[in-house]
Amino acid sequence: MKNNLDKTEEILKKGKNVSLSASEREEMKALLLSYATYHRVKEAPAERKTFWFSVWTRGFAPASLALVLFFSTSYASTTSLPGDLLYPVKTNLIEELTAATKLTPISQLEYQHHRYETRLIELHTLSEQGKLSNAALKDYQIELLELSEEIEQLLDGEDKIDDLITAELVGDMLAMGNATEVVVRGSTTAEQRDDFEAITDTLEEIHTAEITDLLETSTSTIETFIQTQLSEISDELAEDDLNNTTTLQIENYLEDAEVSLQASDYSDVVTQVVDAFNLILTNEYSNDYIDEVNE
Repeated sequence: MKNNLDKTEEILKKGKNVSLSASEREEMKALLLSYATYHRVKEAPAERKTFWFSVWTRGFAPASLALVLFFSTSYASTTSLPGDLLYPVKTNLIEELTAATKLTPISQLEYQHHRYETRLIELHTLSEQGKLSNAALKDYQIELLELSEEIEQLLDGEDKIDDLITAELVGDMLAMGNATEVVVRGSTTAEQRDDFEAITDTLEEIHTAEITDLLETSTSTIETFIQTQLSEISDELAEDDLNNTTTLQIENYLEDAEVSLQASDYSDVVTQVVDAFNLILTNEYSNDYIDEVNE
């Protein structure tokens, strides 16, 4: 090893004394360039940030962009209405994902009630804007039909839901169905009205079945239901927002209910108070409902 170093130093010393002519320098330069062309210097390893930048551009960047687009679209879709381009995103994606987080039968039924109320608000909004187009009505009808089917499947399931809560929620949705028919009546064809009527009929069948189940429970449960309904009817009548015809109909229902109560005919009492309260809710959901929600 030492001999090699000595030889190298000797060559360097001799090299210092070498003097090249101009032509020789040019020839040497050409040789060096030729050598460099065929013996390139290896490129330095890429820095670590180059690797991570590659990972970002190929993986995380597209995923991040997708997330931004998803949440932007989701946010925009929440204000969409039947007939809008993003309406299916709202109903078939956002709402379905939310529904999947409802793990108990009662929370699922409550969310279906919320969705039905959302549909009613959308309908009133379109009606006020004069935008009840055929496309909007078709979207609306499809969504209500799917909701009624999901509610029916839920209540036909093995998991039992509290009879009082079920009767109240389904009765509320039945009133929404009745209100829907009132709102769309002047903007639909006979065939479309039949479609909406069929949805309301389904809800009425579900409600009748739930009331039947309620009547098979204990007397105390039935009495609690009657008292709750009468209390709410009393509150609504006290507000004096109903027209004379509706008020008269409700009073007739209550008079019949009182007669049945004296005869201990709880089945008829329940029927009368349910019909009276349904009439009140239908009237409420049909008129100025958006103003009430905003308040």
